[in-house]
Amino acid sequence: MINSFTSPKEALKKVYGYDSFREGQEEVINNIVNGLDGLFVRATGGGKSITYQIPALCKDGVAIVVSPLIALMKDQVEALTSKGVPSAYINSSLSAEQTIQNINGLVSGQFKVFYVAPERLNTDAFIEALINSNISMFAIDEAHCVSTWGQNFRPSYRKIKGVIEQVEQAKGRRIQRYACTATATSAIRSDIISELGMQNNFEIVGSFDRPNIEFIARKSYKKINDLVDICKQTVDGSIIVYCPTVKSVELITRELVQNDISAASYHGRLNSDVKNSVQDKFANDELKVIVATNAFGMGVDKDNVRYVIHTSMPGNIENYYQEAGRAGRDGKDSKAILLFNEKDRVVQEFFINCNFPPKESIRAVQVFLTSFDNGMPINFSPEEITMISPDNIKDYQVNAILKILEAQNVIKLHNFDVNETNPTIEVIDKNVQLNFDAINQRKSVVLDALNVMDRFSKTKRCLREFILDYFDETPESKHCGNCGTCHSNELARGQIEGLIPDEAVRSVLGLANELTKKVTLNDFNDLLLGVKSKFFIQRGLNSLNGYGSLSNWSKSDVESVVTELINAEYLYVSARSQDAILITPKGESLAAQSKISMVKSSEGAKSITMSNDDRDVNDENRIKTNGTVLDHVLYKEVVQMRTSLSEKHEKAPFMIYSDSTAKLIATVKPRTKEELTQLGMTNSKVKSYGQDIINLVENNEKHYDNSPSMGISQ
Repeated sequence: MINSFTSPKEALKKVYGYDSFREGQEEVINNIVNGLDGLFVRATGGGKSITYQIPALCKDGVAIVVSPLIALMKDQVEALTSKGVPSAYINSSLSAEQTIQNINGLVSGQFKVFYVAPERLNTDAFIEALINSNISMFAIDEAHCVSTWGQNFRPSYRKIKGVIEQVEQAKGRRIQRYACTATATSAIRSDIISELGMQNNFEIVGSFDRPNIEFIARKSYKKINDLVDICKQTVDGSIIVYCPTVKSVELITRELVQNDISAASYHGRLNSDVKNSVQDKFANDELKVIVATNAFGMGVDKDNVRYVIHTSMPGNIENYYQEAGRAGRDGKDSKAILLFNEKDRVVQEFFINCNFPPKESIRAVQVFLTSFDNGMPINFSPEEITMISPDNIKDYQVNAILKILEAQNVIKLHNFDVNETNPTIEVIDKNVQLNFDAINQRKSVVLDALNVMDRFSKTKRCLREFILDYFDETPESKHCGNCGTCHSNELARGQIEGLIPDEAVRSVLGLANELTKKVTLNDFNDLLLGVKSKFFIQRGLNSLNGYGSLSNWSKSDVESVVTELINAEYLYVSARSQDAILITPKGESLAAQSKISMVKSSEGAKSITMSNDDRDVNDENRIKTNGTVLDHVLYKEVVQMRTSLSEKHEKAPFMIYSDSTAKLIATVKPRTKEELTQLGMTNSKVKSYGQDIINLVENNEKHYDNSPSMGISQ
């Protein structure tokens, strides 16, 4: 048995190998070690798990961690065990023998941290084990599930307080409670504290902002094509693709594999061995892409995920932000891309109707189950209940009805984990009058959340500002400069550094103006690139003046410029005309101008291509750019200085400035603090680090006044 540590810092150093805590962690940990109940809210990737693991190492006994998903338990127990911390879990992935073995180990004091699903927590056998164990604290992860005001409310979480009080009564002493989550509004936070019965508690809410993640919401009618393109263009790091259904997960996985992309599926219908294998391969970088339902990811600590892509609009901001936040946990630039269209809302409304079946269906299952109230446990599969029940109930509605009946204390579900579809049912009170007002209120909360998510996907507001405002955080600016909306708006206003060459914009708009036949967005891009195609020849499209006008550009650069012009409403993709691309009146007006210098790129130097002769220039060579092409040597020095500043100011590197800001600095080469502000740095950061950056730029320029130039395609 591992000995308790005398201080959190000792445990941090000896077990985790770190000398200092991340921002906010030490205050939370000290409060817990000092015996306070509390709530900690911090964005995904903010290091919440360590805030209950280290107190567990400093306290006598075992910390019981209530955790919602198998993936989280498996990853964290493996990580703790590898560090010499005796830990275990129980969930439906274990055999009966393994479960008994782990529970016996819990009672005999073999573990410091023990994970359990909330559904397993509330069973007579496990409560008995808790009563006979030396418990140091209860830690409730993903605590937003406690609140009925939250979109991810789970009735089993609402019963945690009762379990803790039952254990306390048997032991004759109070047990400390701690809760943490990545997403919680002020109303939800109040509900968590109340529903867990916290006393003398602290509440620490960190920033929800993830400045290194670029948020993009893109309407897409060919999601698989868009997804394949993104995956092929992503060279470094890993990708998580979230899909709404098992069917869509398997379909997209097949498409990716057929396009020679290393990918695998992860969803609740796979057996434990397959899921564990997929998860391990992804964690070890043996898979580039994991395609999953929301069953994957919570608590999975993989730091090099460069893209999180949603192929459909999630049901609420909380789910979206938690999943998107799995990108860039190492602080490096990453993207969260939402591919959506009008069909997504239909899918989410279907899910909502499944989770809130008609009154008649709920009553029918209630009557059916309570007719077996003879003191014996009931074992029926959802399919059997569907066949036997007198009402026309779908099998996919049964689990939702069982949870509703459990929440209203009609029944109790035993050993009902997320992945278990055949729970043992115990009738508690067959005479309960169902409260349909409460059910309708929950449905209203979920529908309101869907409406917010719908607005987010279509908003013209800054996406980061939208998210932070939702979580009651006031952003530093209403224009973050690092999201799809800001890029589009700034393109239209001409406020982003790094010109898209006038002729490139004129080529795109000119081709759109020239078209007399409808072509899809993909075909439009191929026409600009001059792709040879029988289809183009047969329709005479290869004779257009715009055909091949950007043949010296890369495919991704052409797509980026066209996408920017669509987002800025110079072009339009018509959903009613087979995704045909059209020029808008605004685009016609711009194309008619004699000069288009106000059109600028959100990607800066990426949209300025090199001549073919310059494509293989070594990164170590200095390229004189006049502020239009990335200076690779300067960029490395800017990144190195960021590391020094992070150590000096004891902040994570990405909190000094992001990789995208570093690239802008090495491209634009600012000489004044005002120019740094124009790049998107906040006033406080400019005040703290601005002069260091300016000095670096000036010193760097002195050594390279006679460098060779790079051709820029115009």
